[in-house]
Amino acid sequence: MSHQTGPRTDEGKQASSQNNRQHGLSTANIIVSPEERPFFDQMEAELRDEILPDGPLEDFAFQRLITASWQIEKCRQKEAALRALELTEQNEANLEKVHRYYQRWEGSYNSALRQIRMFQTDRGLMGYATGQPPKSFSPLADVSKIEQFARRIAQPVTYEKELRKALATQHAIITLEKQIKDLGEVPVTYKEGRSTSAKSTTCETKVRSNRTTSPAGASPAPGVFGMPG
Repeated sequence: MSHQTGPRTDEGKQASSQNNRQHGLSTANIIVSPEERPFFDQMEAELRDEILPDGPLEDFAFQRLITASWQIEKCRQKEAALRALELTEQNEANLEKVHRYYQRWEGSYNSALRQIRMFQTDRGLMGYATGQPPKSFSPLADVSKIEQFARRIAQPVTYEKELRKALATQHAIITLEKQIKDLGEVPVTYKEGRSTSAKSTTCETKVRSNRTTSPAGASPAPGVFGMPG
């Protein structure tokens, strides 16, 4: 099986370059013949009405989209024409080349589409951020993202409520620690979820003292709250 390496002679390279200029699939400067002009103008008008680009940035991305759309259509036409011919090694190589052009322009089309969507989404976000929400969303804008942002900035009371809750919790913790300190037991360290105490309570100290000083054979002193020790 022979491996296609392309033209090597000056004549072959010139012929290949001439073919590229004739079908125009490899250039961003699209070629529109007088017979094709009505179809091109119709395609551009329909896409513009559907996408509604606004501003120079969106219009620049839109022009990329138009170029890619037209080149994709030209690739389809070229492929159909080649498949109508007798299948030869040269025609097979031309089909592979057209397929590569198709993939290239399809990637450019998707890239331009994503860029326009990003611009239109950012335009909607900016409207809510500046207090001038749009009356309607752009066709390619991410509506769910814009609405989520609008709900978040429209409810500042939520943040105030959460802040008050956090302050109340902190106050309760401080009060509880003060009460524990007044009882004589203060948690000072934490290890694996367990707290250790700096000192024992007065009641516990008295119980241990009574147990130590009780004479032999005597019953142990009553425990805390009068319960047996």
